[in-house]
Amino acid sequence: MSKVEFKRVLVLSTGNKIYVLNDDTLIPDEVVLFVATATDETSAGFSNVTHTFTGSSKYQDENTTYTVTHYRNIGGVKTKTFEATVTGFAAGEIYVNVSTCTENTYLNYVAYES
Repeated sequence: MSKVEFKRVLVLSTGNKIYVLNDDTLIPDEVVLFVATATDETSAGFSNVTHTFTGSSKYQDENTTYTVTHYRNIGGVKTKTFEATVTGFAAGEIYVNVSTCTENTYLNYVAYES
């Protein structure tokens, strides 16, 4: 039977992170990450570790290098404020490398197990 879990975490810094799921028996196959800082500043991404991509609603851009890249309009300038890549999964855990975090950011994720 499929399992799904949604969670929100506050990211304060860069580096390798382990996000612990509420269900320690859930072994994710894929995850969707998203960040929203304003109604028109939302970014989402997908990863199954083998394939990853992200897109930004405000700037209509995308890449296949990171799982989520988030931009904000700061003083009229497109500014990257958050970027992360899912690096792996384990029972009840998601491994994420945060490469950019210029401000405290709420990272939302949905983890799926098929």
